Amino acid sequence: MASNLSPRKRIQFFKKPTLRAKAILTGLLIAFAISLITSLFTYQIAKRYLTSQRVNIATSQISIASRLVARSMIDGNSPLESLLSTSGSFPNSQTAIRANGEWFISKAGFDINLLPLSMVDLVASGTPVRTQILLGATPVIAVGIPISINDSSNFVFFGTIEIIELQRTLNLLQNIFIVGSIFSTIGGAFIGLWLSRRVSEPLKQVSSAAERIALGDFSIQIDIPTEPDLSIIAKSFNFMTKSLQTRIAREARFGAVVSHELRSPLTAIRGATDLLDGMQSELPPRAGFSVNILRERVISFEKILNDLIEISRYESGTVHPNLESLPVQKMIEALCKRSSELHLVFVDQTESGSSFAQVDTKRFQQIFENLVSNARAYADGISTIRIEESTNEVLIHFDDSGIGVPDDTQATIFEPFVRGVHHSAKPGSGLGLTISTEHAHIMGGNLTVSTSPEGGARFTVSLKRTVDFS
Repeated sequence: MASNLSPRKRIQFFKKPTLRAKAILTGLLIAFAISLITSLFTYQIAKRYLTSQRVNIATSQISIASRLVARSMIDGNSPLESLLSTSGSFPNSQTAIRANGEWFISKAGFDINLLPLSMVDLVASGTPVRTQILLGATPVIAVGIPISINDSSNFVFFGTIEIIELQRTLNLLQNIFIVGSIFSTIGGAFIGLWLSRRVSEPLKQVSSAAERIALGDFSIQIDIPTEPDLSIIAKSFNFMTKSLQTRIAREARFGAVVSHELRSPLTAIRGATDLLDGMQSELPPRAGFSVNILRERVISFEKILNDLIEISRYESGTVHPNLESLPVQKMIEALCKRSSELHLVFVDQTESGSSFAQVDTKRFQQIFENLVSNARAYADGISTIRIEESTNEVLIHFDDSGIGVPDDTQATIFEPFVRGVHHSAKPGSGLGLTISTEHAHIMGGNLTVSTSPEGGARFTVSLKRTVDFS
């Protein structure tokens, strides 16, 4: 099955593992270490115990066999007869005795020459010996016992007992511990996965809620988890969102009240200015010049006040768009004619030639007028309007051939009261693009800036594409 991760994402995954990957890896390593140490410790204890028990039993059997052989020889039997008479009592063992430099064995196939010479010499000197050795390829417990009869005749008695079953038992036990360690390690990984999910689910809720807050939804609240530590984070986050919502609502109310209170005196000033403007023929030239300046300032102030009122409406959440499915091409052509932008080049790059989008006509007109007026003020006007469409969107590009927008200011140009360095000499409040962005968002679209093919600025309005049902 082909992987869905691109090479770059795979590299980033291994370089910067996620919290869940770290939790899984940690659980896996801890479980592996604990199971490995426990298995080794338990295996060593079991091995020592089973081996010790088997050696003690083998020593007891061979010791009994040596006493029986000694008693048989005291009764006058030869070493071989004594050895053969006792061999039936311990069928799982092989015994041998050396008498007068000659070896006698109880069963065929017992190669006495495979016994270590040092062990034989030690028993011949009167010291009992027991050890684990390989008799050929067979692991055995070898026990050597000196036998003295009537304090005159000394014999060397050896017995061996195979421990193949013990080795099989230890191998089986080792395999069981290995399988147990593997399953314990896998179990640790699943525990890490389970714990990471328990921890990451509240964090995912916080992340999702933070994204919604960034989009302007301050009413979001996250569920309180049962874990006390995580519940503290959730409660703090919910308290923060409530406080933020209260503060923004208070500031929005303050802005709305201030804007409303300013509108009344501004209306009076505007009326007086219009009256003076109508009487310019009766005024001295200097007074008429002052009236013109006053009228321009009043118009500018009125525009700023209207912009502030619009922004306060968005912040208070009282804006409700009137959305319709309208043909974008016809709407752009009508707005171009209305604004007398006869030198515009209108390029339709859509396949259908009649793209329908979800539009609030009043707010789209404000976006259009803001972009056209900005281009007229800073870049000698819009040079080309291009329309493109995708499966879900209709893109409207407003291109100019001016100085463009620097890359370092493209991210902040849509913020309130932010203006470019080269535009500070031009009149304006820095609210037009902010309001245009809010208009685009409330219609389900967006407003972005990039570089136009002419080298100037390209402002792109994206709208939700709809189907024409007419």
